[in-house]
Amino acid sequence: MASLNGWTSEQVFRMAPEASVANDGRKMAHPGKWHSLGHDNQMAWGEFQGSGKLPYQIKADLERLAAGENAIQCTCPSRKQPCKHCIGLLFILVERLPDVPNVERPAFVEEWAEKQAQKVKRAEARKEAANTPVDPEQQAKTAAERKQKITAGMEALEQWLVNMIRHGLTDPQLGQYEFWNATAARMVDAQAPGLSTWLRELAGLPVKGGEWIAPLLEELGRIYLLTQAFKHFDQLPASVQADLRTAVGWNFKRDDIDAAHTVRDQWHVIGRYEEKLEDKLRMQRLWMIGEQSQQPALILDFAFNNAPFETVLPPGVTMDAEIGFFPSNAPMRAVLIKAHGDIQGQHSAAGMTIRAGLEAYGCALARNPWLQQYPFVIESALIVQRGGKWLLRDAEGTMIPLAARYPHQWALLAISGNHPLRIMGEWDGTSFYPLSVMQPDRLVDFTVIRKLA
Repeated sequence: MASLNGWTSEQVFRMAPEASVANDGRKMAHPGKWHSLGHDNQMAWGEFQGSGKLPYQIKADLERLAAGENAIQCTCPSRKQPCKHCIGLLFILVERLPDVPNVERPAFVEEWAEKQAQKVKRAEARKEAANTPVDPEQQAKTAAERKQKITAGMEALEQWLVNMIRHGLTDPQLGQYEFWNATAARMVDAQAPGLSTWLRELAGLPVKGGEWIAPLLEELGRIYLLTQAFKHFDQLPASVQADLRTAVGWNFKRDDIDAAHTVRDQWHVIGRYEEKLEDKLRMQRLWMIGEQSQQPALILDFAFNNAPFETVLPPGVTMDAEIGFFPSNAPMRAVLIKAHGDIQGQHSAAGMTIRAGLEAYGCALARNPWLQQYPFVIESALIVQRGGKWLLRDAEGTMIPLAARYPHQWALLAISGNHPLRIMGEWDGTSFYPLSVMQPDRLVDFTVIRKLA
């Protein structure tokens, strides 16, 4: 049977969109409460009687789940996916597999399996169509037109930045969202949505108060550097052009990944961060690191409302896989190309000193000055307070501040019990945002704690 070999109950818990869904699923994880439980060499299924006349039908493609894909579905009307019934079935498969009979799949599972197969075929057909040679002249014309729009937007942005500095950062306008939103909207018109998002995020610094001038000036400097670099776009190496494109939001397609950007390794999933964006859009940053290559990889997923993310790899697992990287002078953004075998549970990535992590960040930043986050794992870190601020201190005595927006300082302190921890997080150049704690017998995922809050 294709199984969830190596999965743990905690990993199933992390798949739930909210802690309440995980807890409700846990209560359902008793085979006696289910009808038609079964599995074969690829699928698992079950029926659960809800409040309606007909039972809900839950189906799971074990091979695709084991490869990190979103491949479980329920007929219930819940907007939170995976729903409690899906989570309940996964708990049974992980904890009570001997109680699930190996039988012939029923008609509703066979029908779903056929639809899934057709879906895969359509995806492959779209991929083949995308690989069909396009008119190079038309492609070049389209790219030139977009580049021209972005260049015009950059010129307007440069003048806006110069005027801002000329008037000074104490200008009352800086404390008004409208001041930032107007220019952000112009960047959307210039087909540079990445810059629009960047400016809207900066609007929060002076509006919220506190120590904002130095961080704002640093970010404005990076944006100004971007406007200057874009003037010389055609003279820059392809890898730097790629980072300029990414910074302004001129995204690449999966087809832009070639064999030279693919790495096969044992990939440790070390942390994730979820955020709600505008228009009911949700974003997930999933961080991995290669055991041999020590290459960090970022899998970025988006989903609307309560739809599940495409990649369902809970932190703490390891998989033998090929990861493809998008073009960059400091490659990190990636996609899962192919998994080899099942996901393995409870493998921990090696930690490093804070100094080593900052040096790695510095090397990456030198190659890509528009880097937003950089992941690293701190070994033997203690959480301490100094002057009302939270910091992490390693065995060498080096300290870095926790992000002011980080909400789980007390939870982190409680987990540590005043003992050193192996902590994974994101460094943005000024502060550290912990995403997980790696312990000998488990991984604490702070995304789950956020759902509990």
